[in-house]
Amino acid sequence: FEGDGATTCEDLDECLGEGGGNDCSENAVCANSAGSFDCSCRAGHYGDPRGGACEPMGLEISSPSHGSFSEESTIEVRGKVVAEPLEDVDVAVNGIQVAIEGDGSFTIAVSLDEDDIFNGVRAELTHSPTGFKLRDRVVVIAAQSAPLGGTVSRSAAVRIAKGSFETLERIVNDDLGRSDLSDLIPRGTKLIDGRCFINSFFGCLTRGDVKVMNTRNNGIDFKVGPQEITVTLKGMKVDLEVDTNTIDCDIEITANSGSATASYSLDPDPSDRTNMRVSQLKNIRIDFSRFNEDFDCDFSLGSIIQSVVGDVEGDVRDGLKNFLQSDAVRGEIEDALAQLEITEPIFAGMGASSSTPIFDVTQDTEGITLAMDTVLTTLDPNPSSPVLTETVSVPQQFPFAQLSSSFPLTPRGRPYDIAFVLSDSVLNQIMAVQVEGGEFDLEVAEIPIGTGDPTPITAVLLSLLVSPKFAGLASVQGLRLRMSPTLAPVLAGKAGPNGELAMVLLSHLLLDVVSEDGLHARMAVDTTMLLDFEADEGTGRVMPLIKSPKDASSQMTLLDNPLNLDELEIREKMAPLIPELVSLLGGSIPSFALPNFFGLTLSAAEISRVGDFVGIFVNRSG
Repeated sequence: FEGDGATTCEDLDECLGEGGGNDCSENAVCANSAGSFDCSCRAGHYGDPRGGACEPMGLEISSPSHGSFSEESTIEVRGKVVAEPLEDVDVAVNGIQVAIEGDGSFTIAVSLDEDDIFNGVRAELTHSPTGFKLRDRVVVIAAQSAPLGGTVSRSAAVRIAKGSFETLERIVNDDLGRSDLSDLIPRGTKLIDGRCFINSFFGCLTRGDVKVMNTRNNGIDFKVGPQEITVTLKGMKVDLEVDTNTIDCDIEITANSGSATASYSLDPDPSDRTNMRVSQLKNIRIDFSRFNEDFDCDFSLGSIIQSVVGDVEGDVRDGLKNFLQSDAVRGEIEDALAQLEITEPIFAGMGASSSTPIFDVTQDTEGITLAMDTVLTTLDPNPSSPVLTETVSVPQQFPFAQLSSSFPLTPRGRPYDIAFVLSDSVLNQIMAVQVEGGEFDLEVAEIPIGTGDPTPITAVLLSLLVSPKFAGLASVQGLRLRMSPTLAPVLAGKAGPNGELAMVLLSHLLLDVVSEDGLHARMAVDTTMLLDFEADEGTGRVMPLIKSPKDASSQMTLLDNPLNLDELEIREKMAPLIPELVSLLGGSIPSFALPNFFGLTLSAAEISRVGDFVGIFVNRSG
């Protein structure tokens, strides 16, 4: 007190530093009283408030780790509380009260639901004397997993429809079209060596040789289809020299055309399964127009001519057959197919470095299907983004039947040249790659409200939309909402309610209210998204479309709460805002360009489900 002790005695407020001040600890609250003062730890703290230390209470789920996978029906949850006395706090896990051991630890078995995939484990501490609450949350993924960067088996395909093979023909003709008849029957080839052409009772009267002096043709043409290749020689001429012991003359043999057709089989190259090899050329058929002959001899050589024509035809037949079976033709088909760069540029456009080993090749009258495994890694990781090691693997049937001659059109009945087909398991890996690359990270200073223009985020706006307690941030400048994923979104093998390609589950998306002053609130949000793709006709790029279902239900946990917000109020007020915020994520996911096809531009014809898989159907243009 302060005064004369007789007429005045005024209390000194030690909490304001009067009368020698107070010795309340940091994180303690000073309460003045008549002639004295009291100290108490702030809400959420414990310890000695006067002369000692007030430490923050703690709550942590130590096991399982956030984002861990399990295929069990239950999982053991372990955690720890930091508070004194422990009798003043209660802990509930998913709404069930747990016993706290003397060291602050607790254990409980939690059921997992594989239908939900994302199973949130939420621990909540309540400090009975003050009502203060503290929360922690992890998510367990109840599903099969695939390692990110490991092989996802039977997960992708490229279908090359027969209309695209004219482009392969052009490549083969450019490289092998310069071949001619001289490659099949070289100059100087002896068709007949020391044969007796005219025999008599007295022995051979005419014996000699026939050799090739010159060969030529008007062109060579290759036709390449999904199952067969044909080589055609046009305007063939063979000049021969007949040299015998009695006569010498020249013979010219011609034919309008000759062709050889063979079926070929493709399989993965065992030395490099990202390429194909031509394993065999078989069932060779040879077709010729009639051979004609002209000679300058002075007398008939009927027996010689007939013999020579037969030999020439036989040699050309053998030459064409050997040519079709040669390494040159086999290698040319392999080289042309190796130039197909479809998967790598598309995956790169989605942010992934890729390898696509081929596990099977099927051929039919309408095209070729390359069935692939996939290996994806993040092309450009963001150092501040989470590192993900596993993704959800969705059991799905590989669409061999839908990628065959039985289905020559897209699922909506449109013709196409090439289809690029992905399983949900691969799309889940792409989602993980994009999370690691920071593509889902988003920070906005204004938000869409209804159908109007985006509205700047202010303390007044948040106090009206979310909680009056945000009014306490009136002096804070630069308020923003920041969204950061902690897990990869998941396609669960289900289409959207209105024909969208996929339902996408999003779990533990951190939604922060931040400013230059720091973090003002943190919420963890679980919600559902719808995924579609749209082709931009102007740019030729394929754009992911993300939106929220009309009846989407969201869950939210208030994790960091400096403003002492009421969680039930926040849940209720944020529910209509979550779909608007989810729609903003769609704009943060990059579009990707379709690759060129042997120098030709590709344009999307349709993007739809192919059985269980998602297919991008494209046509050539330009």
